[in-house]
Amino acid sequence: MVIEWFKENLLEGFATIEKHGIVLNKTASKCLEYATAVRVGIDKEKKRVVLKALSLDEYQNIEENKENALKLSVATSYTKISNTALVHRLEEIFGFSAGRSIKIPAVFDTKLNYLILNMKEV
Repeated sequence: MVIEWFKENLLEGFATIEKHGIVLNKTASKCLEYATAVRVGIDKEKKRVVLKALSLDEYQNIEENKENALKLSVATSYTKISNTALVHRLEEIFGFSAGRSIKIPAVFDTKLNYLILNMKEV
């Protein structure tokens, strides 16, 4: 008998795109634990969504319009980005319907310091 023992660090990060926003599970939320808001970028070529964490200081001091940053709602087991317009834009670009929730992988890129949502499987 071969037993593989559970290790918490093997838990995968996931994002769930729903009608009103994006919900990150606890694992995916860890890289945003000190963030107040995020900038959301879309890489059409690589089919991914890029989230750049903004600390409170960064959010308060951004020179660009603050409308370009989305506030986070943080709970103990998840983080949520509530923005219906963002979901509609993602639907247009990646060709899916958020009428049903979709779950996608979320991986932290340590080189770029971004959380990457892989949209290839949508």
